[in-house]
Amino acid sequence: EGFQVRLPYFVHDSNWKEKIVPLAHKVMHEVIKQRPDIGIMTLFPDQIRSFFCDKFGNRWSTSFVKEFGGENITKMMLDTERYMNLYKHKDEVDPSLLPEPLRREHYRTKEDMAMISAAILNRKKYEKLRFEQV
Repeated sequence: EGFQVRLPYFVHDSNWKEKIVPLAHKVMHEVIKQRPDIGIMTLFPDQIRSFFCDKFGNRWSTSFVKEFGGENITKMMLDTERYMNLYKHKDEVDPSLLPEPLRREHYRTKEDMAMISAAILNRKKYEKLRFEQV
């Protein structure tokens, strides 16, 4: 259907993202169990990985595994996956499963949602007041 650099999500009216992402997660889960050095790299954005490669070399993640232990990193990645599954199924999530940087994001998101909610409620209150004045 014409050249594209990235795979489009919809091909012939079928959502390929829904098919590919769960398979990619399954493959990554298997990789993490065997190679925690690859698993830990997935926690970092491209820019940080590039910086680490420049500073520590291409095997920087192996150094992380040596320092923090492969079992610890594997547990951290699998706990993160458990958190994601709970979230996806709208179950009660346990932020303690997350590594510290992701846990901070979890709480920041909750704070952002609370502020957005408060702003919406204030706007509704203001609109109700204006409506009653009219």
